[in-house]
Amino acid sequence: MTRRPHLLLTALITLAACESDDKAFNADQDGLLRPAVDFAAPTVRGLAVTGATRLNDGRTVVTQRDLVLTASATDSSGVTSVCVSMDFKSCVVWQDWDGSALAELSPGEGEKSLYLWFRDGAGNVSRRPHTLRLTLDRFAPDDGQLEVANGPGSVQLDWWGFNDGGVGIDGYIVVQDAGSAPSSCEEGTVVYSGPATTLELTDLATGHPYGWRICAVDLLGQTSRGVIGVAESLTELDAPIVTTFSTADGETSVNNRAVTLRVEAADANGIAAMCLSEGPTCDEWTAFTPEPRFVLADEDGAHTISLWLQDGIGNRSPAPSRLDLWLDRAVDMDGDGSPAGLDCDDEDAAKRPGLDELCNGFDDNCDGLADDADPGLAIGAGLRAFRDLDLDGFGDPGQPVEVCALQPGLSLSNGDCDDSAAGSFPGAADSCDGEDNDCDGDIDEVRALLDGANQPFGATREQSDGLHINGTDELSGVIIDAGPAEANSTLRFELTHGDGGVVGVQWSAAAYADPEALLEGRGKGLRALFSMTGAELLSEDTFATSDWSSPLPPGSRQLVELIHHEGLVDVVVDGVPVATDLPADIGDAVVFAVEDEAVVISPPTWTCEG
Repeated sequence: MTRRPHLLLTALITLAACESDDKAFNADQDGLLRPAVDFAAPTVRGLAVTGATRLNDGRTVVTQRDLVLTASATDSSGVTSVCVSMDFKSCVVWQDWDGSALAELSPGEGEKSLYLWFRDGAGNVSRRPHTLRLTLDRFAPDDGQLEVANGPGSVQLDWWGFNDGGVGIDGYIVVQDAGSAPSSCEEGTVVYSGPATTLELTDLATGHPYGWRICAVDLLGQTSRGVIGVAESLTELDAPIVTTFSTADGETSVNNRAVTLRVEAADANGIAAMCLSEGPTCDEWTAFTPEPRFVLADEDGAHTISLWLQDGIGNRSPAPSRLDLWLDRAVDMDGDGSPAGLDCDDEDAAKRPGLDELCNGFDDNCDGLADDADPGLAIGAGLRAFRDLDLDGFGDPGQPVEVCALQPGLSLSNGDCDDSAAGSFPGAADSCDGEDNDCDGDIDEVRALLDGANQPFGATREQSDGLHINGTDELSGVIIDAGPAEANSTLRFELTHGDGGVVGVQWSAAAYADPEALLEGRGKGLRALFSMTGAELLSEDTFATSDWSSPLPPGSRQLVELIHHEGLVDVVVDGVPVATDLPADIGDAVVFAVEDEAVVISPPTWTCEG
């Protein structure tokens, strides 16, 4: 037995209109005209604040408590008044609506929320308030503290404790002047601008005072008064003093050209660089290390190594320290064919120049590096890995490395198309963000979220021109798995109607999607339900029932769009919104139910657009 479907809301279809008294009329079954009744609350779009600033992170910022609110509010009975409150649950003071309204924020900087209820001429009031989230920022940042540490030819600045109770601090400006601190951050010389909280200034003239002012700048560009400091760079001309210069084991007779040395020195400004040579001069300066390696000239006999040091402010040794050695390379104690003068371990035949470097904890080839610290690690000796700078589990195929053990920053998988973005790697979900998230070479492509995910109900069949639903059966319907709602994207499909009848469409959570519930006027979790011929919207878990009415002409078409924007979704039919500002997380399925007609649903497509 065929069951008659019931509408979840009473469809109000205007069949005729009278000019007198500017009122709309409907015809009843006797042909009489009766006044139409308006039960719908006003439709509100484009809620905004006059003079507000929109930040890149999406926040709306105001600099005063007294506000003028604007919006596009429409209603068939006219929008007459609005009530503004900072309390989500209640509002008591109504004001006339003429396209704008006045509001006053509570004292205190930071995040605020305003809630607005609109009322039309028929007395209908917004079921839920329209929310406007704001950040109040009336003042520049508060200043913190500055510490100045001076050294020879340099000064170290460290600052902390700056605060902004509104939008937050964006960075800092450091200005410098000779003698004293600048009177504001708009004067003097800018020596730094950015987010850091420490700064080292070098190449300062010694014996002369300098002054600095550091100001915090918030995201609105408001600048604090700033904190100041004054210091004088010091002068020091003493070269480092060498206390130890020997071989690592203290021996002066060696059997290998490559020797490890031991250097100990002292200086008030630290030891920065060193230079080793067997000649009277030295030009190859390197960073200081207490155990440098040095290769003697290729001849047995007496050798003299000279050492020069440089401190942290550039003072160099006026004369070198010297180490006398005797080289004898004739012995090959381990019999590996590499004499002691070339062998790094003449007591172990498994270590000599020319061998492959392996993963064994030893320096196999006598180059001073062991295992994967040696760039010459033999291919196949360890693991073939790839640099993974963004730590997303996929490495850069252009940066292969041979390693003995997998370390953070390396991956056995490659194929990452952007190793600086953790959200881009093979298999990632492609988002509407202008990036190639899944590394397939396409950016923001039309995503195949529906492929293989359609779940048929009743008499359904796939054809080249779309999905056909035959409504002659007791239950006919189909669920399309739309996937998670994607910000700034649109789901489109077209309905082509057959020989009379009606169509119901539901935007629902996939777990509760049910065509039978749609036809019978029930269903748990059905958030948005509307007739394609009447365009009514039902509230959450609250449903009215009535007969389907006013079928569309055979062959007529309707374009349906689900538009996601700023965490909300709008349902639009043939360019006309039928359900607006629904929470975008309410569902991930579109449900169709049909009775008494055949309907063709074009293949739904996602596009990356708001």
